[in-house]
Amino acid sequence: MIIGLARPHTADTVLKKKANLDAMNIAAARLLEIGHIPLIGMNTVLPVIEKSDIADKYKTVKEISQAVINSSALYQETIPESEKKPNR
Repeated sequence: MIIGLARPHTADTVLKKKANLDAMNIAAARLLEIGHIPLIGMNTVLPVIEKSDIADKYKTVKEISQAVINSSALYQETIPESEKKPNR
């Protein structure tokens, strides 16, 4: 099963931001270990946002993160039941 993860990533210090992202990635690792496909939109967005020169980064983070999650849901709907892997 594809499972999207989200949590606040913003914080008042760089260390707290890193801790928030680490917590999400640790949770994703546990899901992977039990047979799911974890998806974290923020991991897709942050490298792009850091390199971009756009006015509203918050809005763009939300838009891209949501698009990643939505596209995975659409993809999962196209997989025939016979090809879906059972959870471990």
